[in-house]
Amino acid sequence: MNEAKTLLSEIGAIDEKGRITEEGRKLRALPLPPRLARMVVDAAAQGAGETAAAIAAVLTERGLGGNDVDLGHRLENFQRDRSRRAEDARAMVRRWAATAGNRKKDNGDSPGGFLALAYPDRVARSRGGGGGAFLLANGRGGIIDPASSLAREAYLVVAELAGAAAAGRIVLAAPITLEEIEQRFFDRIEDREFVTFDATSASLRARRVRRLGALILTEQTRPVAPDSESARLLAEGIAALGLHRLPWSKAQLQLRNRVMFLRRAEGEEWPDLSDGALSGTAAEWLHHSSRESLHCRKSAPMILPRYSQPCCRGICASGSTPRRRHIFLLRPARRCRLTTKRKQGRNFRYACRNCSALRCIQRS
Repeated sequence: MNEAKTLLSEIGAIDEKGRITEEGRKLRALPLPPRLARMVVDAAAQGAGETAAAIAAVLTERGLGGNDVDLGHRLENFQRDRSRRAEDARAMVRRWAATAGNRKKDNGDSPGGFLALAYPDRVARSRGGGGGAFLLANGRGGIIDPASSLAREAYLVVAELAGAAAAGRIVLAAPITLEEIEQRFFDRIEDREFVTFDATSASLRARRVRRLGALILTEQTRPVAPDSESARLLAEGIAALGLHRLPWSKAQLQLRNRVMFLRRAEGEEWPDLSDGALSGTAAEWLHHSSRESLHCRKSAPMILPRYSQPCCRGICASGSTPRRRHIFLLRPARRCRLTTKRKQGRNFRYACRNCSALRCIQRS
């Protein structure tokens, strides 16, 4: 009962209070199931009521037009049939079209385009490979005979499906083009952009997806926007892979070793830069580096070399800074090489040979 009410509400036959609508009265005037009545009424408004009514007749009258899996072939056979049954069915089709208020014009849509008016949740896309496997918009799977010409179509509208939900057998269907799908369901198609982390290449992948239910209609690769959310995804992805995937430079390893030496010598006021400690907070300190690396590259191998020591700057920025001991790391240039510039008391200053920027490890 609930499913029936949901269906009637979706096709506009009843309102939110369960009362019949004006559209519902039009559908009730046709001796057809609700979905097919909706198809005939909508097609009649476009001047193709007789075509839609013929489709409804083939679907409801068993054996009419033959038993071909292609709805188009059944319609052709129905039109050529000169038997008494077919003549009566064609007269019935004309009555249905007149009841639906058909206007005399032809919009040129295919049988699949009209069938989609009745079964929008059964629009299907080929899974590829030529094996006749399709995925429906409602999430179900369908298989058609590989020998059928429909098995090579990119999109179908399924009228009858038999068997299990995961892989039902397609009994009757009609081809439909992507342009017809976009025209019919422009208000139902979702257009979204996704940014995901690819563990194989350790990089971000951005794509724009246009989707109808469970179907991906089109998919495009997009540039990754260098924003905070992308930086977070990149940092979390790299953290999940492990610190061994990061291309630590010699200068970065030296800095970590110096800080760990001071931590062992002078206590826990110095940040813990061991592998174990960094792994636990990797998503936090990598976020600082990821925001900078996203402006040039979107992958883990470029995070460290591009800016020489951005990850170490992120580590020190996210860690607790001792009150009397500080690590001051200015923005390093590309391929910075440090050399001792001045040694005064217990202060150790280093300068980059390329840009002369200073890095200091100080103790007041």
